Amino acid sequence: MEMSESAAGKLYLHNQIMSDGVRRYLPSKLAASPSPAAQSEAAAAAARQNNRTDELLAQILDLLQAKQLKKARSRHQKEKNQQMMSDWIVAAAVVDRICFILIAFFFVGGTLAFIIVATLATLAVESLQYSD
Repeated sequence: MEMSESAAGKLYLHNQIMSDGVRRYLPSKLAASPSPAAQSEAAAAAARQNNRTDELLAQILDLLQAKQLKKARSRHQKEKNQQMMSDWIVAAAVVDRICFILIAFFFVGGTLAFIIVATLATLAVESLQYSD
């Protein structure tokens, strides 16, 4: 089965990384028996590494908690904005209804006033004609 050039290149890179990784962790010299000083130094290095790991885990935990807090605040702000928008929608509907009623009242009142004035003017003109 033939491989394409990109697959062969990826396989080569994978093999290089794996061999570099294995070489990094293989001891270059095999010691017969480590000295007590070397053992205490190795134990101290392991303790420092554990402390550093604990610090990093604590930092990761802090970041996760900060992220959750940020999400909670964002969600709360979004809900607050949504509530404010719905309140403004209700207020706009009330103002719209009041304006509609006022305009309808003035339209009907103005129309009635016009009809009454026109009728009275016509009656006045007719009464003047009959009185002559």
